[in-house]
Amino acid sequence: MECNTDTKICSRCKKKKKKSDFSYGNCRCKGCLNEIAKKKYRDKNEVSFKEQTIIGCTKRCGRCEKYKKFEDFCKGRCREGLQSYCKSCFKDYEKEWQEKFKRRGEWQKRK
Repeated sequence: MECNTDTKICSRCKKKKKKSDFSYGNCRCKGCLNEIAKKKYRDKNEVSFKEQTIIGCTKRCGRCEKYKKFEDFCKGRCREGLQSYCKSCFKDYEKEWQEKFKRRGEWQKRK
């Protein structure tokens, strides 16, 4: 029996592949690891999207956690094209942010 150290068998797909097709210390080939990562990413995003959209015209606000109509959200970069905070929560958030940095600006001017 010949011992070949240049190949390794993937524990997932059971194919014999070169050692360069494996990450260091991993028993799965890079192709299988890539498939697993893609599946986890898809499953994670589908679940979060389903949680946010109940009937198709509502979304959960990330701040007050209430379900509101799409009209109550500003345009954004999220999957459905809307911001994660509703308009009223976003206004509150902006006021808090401005007050916080206004105080910081006054402190910097004193020096």
